[in-house]
Amino acid sequence: MAELKSRPRRLHRIDPRLVHSTVLEAWVPHLEARRVVVADAEVANDARRMTIFRMSARDVGAVDFVAPRDLAPLLAALPPEESVVVVYEGFAAYHEALDGGLDHAKVVIGHLPDGPDRRRLNPSVYVGEEELTWVERLTDRGVEVVVQPLPTDSPLGLRRGEDGRAVALGWTGLKRDARTRACTRSAPGHPPPAWRCTGW
Repeated sequence: MAELKSRPRRLHRIDPRLVHSTVLEAWVPHLEARRVVVADAEVANDARRMTIFRMSARDVGAVDFVAPRDLAPLLAALPPEESVVVVYEGFAAYHEALDGGLDHAKVVIGHLPDGPDRRRLNPSVYVGEEELTWVERLTDRGVEVVVQPLPTDSPLGLRRGEDGRAVALGWTGLKRDARTRACTRSAPGHPPPAWRCTGW
């Protein structure tokens, strides 16, 4: 009997750092990916930055650079069995990829740095009004937006809370460590348990 191959997985990740150790040492091995795609128009026109990223990802089979609006045809041309990590500098780039024809329904927030009026939802993710507005725009387009910096982290949903600021929603499997102390169970006795996290 022929060995069954796992279904190829394609991660779409928002992280201003683009290609760095978390992507290369955690997500690439987790997905068994041999290709990283940087969907960023500025980088795709900057030979120096492309060289730096290629050198840092020299153990990956291929690193491609493309403007977000041109991402869809690039992915469509790849072998269907190929697992790929696609990285975006921010929400606007992912939104542009959708406008360019990307057929995709889930994006992972891997890192958003601290800044004025941003709420800490995760040690690596801080969200303010601008980011939350983007999440709502993407949700309206049918895209699932989750916070998951590492493959071992439980994914957290994201929405606007009663105070108008961002809150993260977790599901079964959320780690019961120090981080969950800021979470309260919002639906006791109703499986799966829902967790409301107002900042870590």
